[in-house]
Amino acid sequence: MFVIEVNERLSNELGDSLQHTSVSKDVKNIYRWDMCLVTVKQRKCVIIVNKETGLNLTLFDLRQAQFENMSHVLRGSLKQLFQLLEMKSSITEHMLKEAEEIEYLPLGDEEPSGMVKAVQQSVEKMVTGLDYEEIDAVHINLRNNREMNCESLKGRTPYETFVNYFQ
Repeated sequence: MFVIEVNERLSNELGDSLQHTSVSKDVKNIYRWDMCLVTVKQRKCVIIVNKETGLNLTLFDLRQAQFENMSHVLRGSLKQLFQLLEMKSSITEHMLKEAEEIEYLPLGDEEPSGMVKAVQQSVEKMVTGLDYEEIDAVHINLRNNREMNCESLKGRTPYETFVNYFQ
């Protein structure tokens, strides 16, 4: 099971998908994520960051139908991210199996993690000076996972941290 804590803006988009259960307290951090709705070039985008490893995904220009089917969108997008990052098939299969059930919780009064803010700043930097149509989501997601070194990850990239978790 994945537990995804969402910011207030995103909780408004997800509506009835938000849950308030106690099951999520027993879920390991590798299956916990922060997810925030942000605006990039005046369009709705979602940033999702794994709480344990910082592995992240930015989804650009989401429409209402995608918010209504967010769990399907996330599973498909995570599968593409794992392929892009050339993850071992055993890791991909394991994570996608866990993602078959997703529980969304409101962040409440908490601020999104520092990693979410770091990813957002990185995205904003990479799209500066570009028209929206010029944004390369594959390039951005690859760089934010393979090249972004983070103090909170002891100087490692999210990709390295994620792979090392499973070794």
